[in-house]
Parts: sequence; structure tokens; C-alpha cells
Amino acid sequence: MDTTKAEAIIARFTSDPTIKAQVLQNIADFKAGKTSVDQIVAANTTDPALAAWIKTFIGKIQAGHKASTLTSFGTTDSNQASGAAETVNMHRGAIKAIVNS
Repeated sequence: MDTTKAEAIIARFTSDPTIKAQVLQNIADFKAGKTSVDQIVAANTTDPALAAWIKTFIGKIQAGHKASTLTSFGTTDSNQASGAAETVNMHRGAIKAIVNS
């Protein structure tokens, strides 16, 4: 994926130039083999439970689970679960359109 597409995807989630630059640098470093998912997660949280959850979530996505299903895990509120799935599906459609453009 070229930088322009990555920038378009990042713009869907933040307009903060510092976060945008950090994400683009993380992508470049990961592609170059200079960093790993574990290092990126560790650099962005000191909470071991959150780090473990993020790594588990990433692993499930890599194993083929749908993000829209995973976002509702742990909630007992069906409206919240449906809303989370709907949001993920909306973003997924937009990101697919960017990637395929």
C-alpha cells in the first residue's frame, strides 16, 4: 500500500498530525523489519492487560475472525454490540474502497 492510501485511511480516524506521523512511521518501520507489533504496542501502552488484549485482538484478526464480531466481545448490551459492529463494518467498507482505488 502506498503512503497516499495509508494517509487516507489514517485520516478516517484522526486529524492529529502527530498521531498521523507516528502511525506512518510505525508502518514504515514494520515494513522495513525495524519493529514488531509487540514493540509498537509496548511503545503505546504501559497497561499489561490492555497490551495483552490488543495482541489477542490482532491475533484473532490474523486468524480470520471478523473485526465486527470481535468488537462486541465482553459486552452484555446488545445495542452497544450492534453499534460497534456497524461502526467497524462502515470503516471496513471505506478502507476497502481506499485500498482498491
